Amino acid sequence: MQKYYVKLGAPGEFGGVYIWDSYESLNEFRQSELAQTIGKAYKVVEPPSVVIIDILFELRD
Repeated sequence: MQKYYVKLGAPGEFGGVYIWDSYESLNEFRQSELAQTIGKAYKVVEPPSVVIIDILFELRD
């Protein structure tokens, strides 16, 4: 549904925060061809770290 690009603390360290409407959508993306090409497209040198969290509530609709 949404992606935010973020710059992390170390030089050259970046990431993305993805917002999904369901675990099913997340899993479909993770199995997709697009997801498999991200590392190469962004020239990732180490395996990415993945953290999955649940959003408790939205401040606005």
